[in-house]
Amino acid sequence: MKRHCSVQGHPSLPVCFVAAPETSIDRPAAPSGANPLFSFVLICWNHERFVADTLQSISSQDYPNWECLAIDNGSTDGSRSLIERHVTGDSRFRLLARPENHGQLAAALDALDRISGEFVCIVDSDDLLFPNFASAHVAARLAEHHRSGVSSGRIVEIDSGGAVLSGAIRPFVNTPACGQRKKAAAATFRAPLNPGTSNVFARSDLLLARLLAPDRLEAPQAADNLFFRAAHMMGGSLLIETPLSAYRITGTNVWATQPAMLGFNRVRPEVEKIFLRQMLEQAAKFVLHGKEILGTSYRERFWPSLYSLTGGSEAQAMQRFLEPPLKETLAAERDTLIRDFGEEQFKRFCGGGA
Repeated sequence: MKRHCSVQGHPSLPVCFVAAPETSIDRPAAPSGANPLFSFVLICWNHERFVADTLQSISSQDYPNWECLAIDNGSTDGSRSLIERHVTGDSRFRLLARPENHGQLAAALDALDRISGEFVCIVDSDDLLFPNFASAHVAARLAEHHRSGVSSGRIVEIDSGGAVLSGAIRPFVNTPACGQRKKAAAATFRAPLNPGTSNVFARSDLLLARLLAPDRLEAPQAADNLFFRAAHMMGGSLLIETPLSAYRITGTNVWATQPAMLGFNRVRPEVEKIFLRQMLEQAAKFVLHGKEILGTSYRERFWPSLYSLTGGSEAQAMQRFLEPPLKETLAAERDTLIRDFGEEQFKRFCGGGA
């Protein structure tokens, strides 16, 4: 389900709400102050060439209440000393130096207990934020009647020198067709949308998403592949139809090595395999922690949420129920799931795969 509107007081900020499992849109918006604290988590690994510009784009935010945790993720170039020079004397910045690079996701998970913001953006250290990035996201979030899991703005793609390659790429949304047999999954949407820097999360949702993190954390596990998929599953997505950040194409990006064409982001084939493996690991973790994540809506939302996490069409989801480690986890938890949902519902949703 999509719902278009504009933000009161910000008529130039059109937004579109995209629902993921159907009952998630009923989460009431949490009360917030006029300017809730916004946390930037900048994660840098060997981006000496770009990180100063990224830090400057954070410093230039027009939003009055923010903090930034800048993480040097085991860089072997001059990134750490450059970050230190930039943040010295500005109390809004803190530096965390990690001795080794265990991937962006490991650094992001470590950051969650070190920040205090109500809203969080994981910033890639070669991207740029426009001055109204935080203020636009907060305005859209505070105008909600429900609490979205993630807000995502349009991006402008730039090259290594900062020249614009393509403008205002819209977040990509895939709405798979689902059959009547899996009616509860009919409102699920595939994630992720745009690359990580364009997305903003509620910290409370990221703390729950941490339950879905893989046991083994290593590069090149991206934070947004876990955070976006989990947050979208919990509360749907708020798409801001305004360019708020610049995504730098350097030829070595995890997301894509070339600019998007005709509004479609292109993911490298080898990265798609990594995303698929992580997707199955997250779904398996959700089978184990669904009650804790969904709380009182567990019985109503467990199956559509699991379908959302496996992504794609009904046929794809059913196929992924047969792949490890999700297949083994469903088999191991079979008795518990039958006790919670009944054998008929278990077989109906699993399709005999477990």
